[in-house]
Amino acid sequence: MVYIVIDTNCLYVSYSKIDIKDFFGFRDELVNSKLKEVIDLVKSKNTIDDIQIIIPDLVIRELAQQRFEAYCNFATQHGRTKVIQESEKHSVYSVTDYQAYAYSEILKGYSDIGMIIIPICDEKYFSEIVDKAIRKDSPFEGKSKKSDKGFKDTLIYYSVIEYAKQNKGTKFIGIID
Repeated sequence: MVYIVIDTNCLYVSYSKIDIKDFFGFRDELVNSKLKEVIDLVKSKNTIDDIQIIIPDLVIRELAQQRFEAYCNFATQHGRTKVIQESEKHSVYSVTDYQAYAYSEILKGYSDIGMIIIPICDEKYFSEIVDKAIRKDSPFEGKSKKSDKGFKDTLIYYSVIEYAKQNKGTKFIGIID
C-alpha cells in the first residue's frame, strides 16, 4: 500500500470572492487543481499499486478554521451575528455554531470522495515536540515570534508516523506546497 499525505497548503481555498453559498456544504473548490492532479494520478496508477490519499485531521481543522474566519469576516461586513442559508431549509448558524458545522462538512466531504482522515498524534509525543521546539530543531527554525512555524507540520509528521506504525509494510509520500 502506498499512502499519499496531503498538507493544508495543497488544499488552500481563497475566500477573497465569497458569496453566502460558499459557506455551506462541501465546496468544489476544496478539491482544487492540486488535489485533482493527485486524485487523477492515483486513479491512473491504481492498477499498479494500491494507493490511498491521507488527510490528517489537523489539516481538516485548519481548513475549517480558515472557513470560519472568512465566515466571521463576512458576517461582520454585512452587520450580522448569524448567516442564513436559504437553500437548506433556512438553516441559521450563529458564529459559534458555524465553526463545528464547517469542520463536519469538510470532514464529511473529503471522506465521501475516498480520502482517509487520520487522527492527530497521541499526546505521548508532546514532550518530544516541545524538546524539538526548544532546540529549534527542524522544522522549528522560524524567525517570527508570532509564527506557529513547524508546530502543525510536526503534529502532522507524528500523526503519519503513528499511522505508519499501525500499518506496517506501507510507503508514505508527503505532498506539500
